[in-house]
Amino acid sequence: MLSLLGADVIKVESPGHGDMMRRIFTDAEMIERGQAPAFLTVNLGKRGITLDLKSEAGQEVAWKLIEGADVMIENYRVGVMSRMGFGYDAVRARNPKIIYCSISGYGQSGPRAEEPAFDSAVQAVSGMMSQTGYAETGPTRTGYLAVDTSTGLTAALAISSALLRRERFGEG
Repeated sequence: MLSLLGADVIKVESPGHGDMMRRIFTDAEMIERGQAPAFLTVNLGKRGITLDLKSEAGQEVAWKLIEGADVMIENYRVGVMSRMGFGYDAVRARNPKIIYCSISGYGQSGPRAEEPAFDSAVQAVSGMMSQTGYAETGPTRTGYLAVDTSTGLTAALAISSALLRRERFGEG
């Protein structure tokens, strides 16, 4: 959403694994190319880079990107970025005006905060899937990534609001 609104978005992926969207909802040829339609759709307009954030060289590049950024978005389980040295406090120390958006499946605290979350899992635990499916099949996830889509839209709105707040009051 942010790239479609004109932001210069740089997506950082880990070597070897990358974004799982490269490998789902498509055929073998597109998986081999890492260009599944779902991946292309949600990454429209983004530039990409592969960095090993566990290596010193990867961290140096990441810090250069962060120091020049307006916004940083992370979408790992709670605590992962802090363990790698890129938690909010560390990032803010290097770039005090940065907008730091942390997306997690179950919030930043609470009994499930550290659990990984995927669209279909959140559809299930939220009760959303109780509204879909058939008696013969039971609950079924929706035909598109409803949770991921609404999360992305909410994040884009929150980031846009934070950028306006920074413009008015001078802080991230």
